Amino acid sequence: MVTTASAIFGRNSSLGNQIGRLTLTERYEQIKNIPVSRTFEEGMSASVQSSAVLRLREQIQCLEGTSLHTRTVLPFGIEAIDGRLPGRGLALGALHEVAGGGNAAIDGAAAALFAAGIAARTKGKVLWCITRKDLFAPALAQVGLAADRVIYVEACDEKSVLACFEEGVRHGGLGAVVAEVARLR
Repeated sequence: MVTTASAIFGRNSSLGNQIGRLTLTERYEQIKNIPVSRTFEEGMSASVQSSAVLRLREQIQCLEGTSLHTRTVLPFGIEAIDGRLPGRGLALGALHEVAGGGNAAIDGAAAALFAAGIAARTKGKVLWCITRKDLFAPALAQVGLAADRVIYVEACDEKSVLACFEEGVRHGGLGAVVAEVARLR
């Protein structure tokens, strides 16, 4: 099991149901039975050519109807990272997934704190949707996310977490919306 934090960062972060015209809850239902058979390293080929990546980015631009270069981004300030991201930063108003590297609690905490550090750099309140009361506010403060900016939503199951996440995204007036999902089954 890998803890995953999915997040929308930035004001007016409504996706407008652009992800294949599915709601997040419908997407959850669609992918929950797909077996994960390979690790990231096994699934990615080191021989992927940059021209292929550029062609894929152009196709995404055509599908979205917007230019990736005009999208507002949040740079990390680290050339090794920013140089590899479209627009030289993390796109605001877009869906991002942060996953821990393994099954241990430390991996899930690292993913959550990474997402919190990014959310801390946005303006406005942050909606954080969880199923367990394991989010440690002092740790969030350590990465710059003040407790008075966080609105906590504790849901009974992960499907409900995604439903709350989707409602937060629709709101559009939040600085960030984060959903912690341990597994998609």
